Amino acid sequence: MKAKLIMIPIILFLSSALLTGCFGVDREFCLVRDSILSQFANRLYTDLEFSIGSVGLSLAGSMVSLADDTEEVTEMLSAISGVQVGIYKNKNRERTKGGFAYLKKLDGKLRKSGWKNIIKNIDSGEITGVYIKDDNFNPLTAMFVINFDKNELVLVKLEGEIDKLIEYSLANRKLDVVFN
Repeated sequence: MKAKLIMIPIILFLSSALLTGCFGVDREFCLVRDSILSQFANRLYTDLEFSIGSVGLSLAGSMVSLADDTEEVTEMLSAISGVQVGIYKNKNRERTKGGFAYLKKLDGKLRKSGWKNIIKNIDSGEITGVYIKDDNFNPLTAMFVINFDKNELVLVKLEGEIDKLIEYSLANRKLDVVFN
């Protein structure tokens, strides 16, 4: 009987530790998602939405490290502390009319929350925006990518040492770029 009583808190602790940051997206992600979805009412539906926290990424890094020639991937995964992804399908497959104007409006909302736009692109009806968290004390701690075309809306939020992630990516391509 005492063993069962001891096991219950241990199981609850392990479950909460392993599932922390998995599946549900955070409040900030929800605000951006809801803001966009409200502009395109009844045209978009959730296809996939999930979050992976540091525990899940550590497990993924451990699995990847078992394979040969994965040092770069393991280093990149170690720089990320959280990933959130949302994919929303467009029911009508219509062009994103007014999408760029809406991206400008969303830009203002994100700026008020401490995000800074670094890339805006429109090409053949596809709209892409890349934002970084504008924190003077800890630059490049988070990145938000928004991509919208006639088929789907994709939102990705990365958290962690984004500057290291970029350095790893560029170093592999033989580019000599160092962030300070």
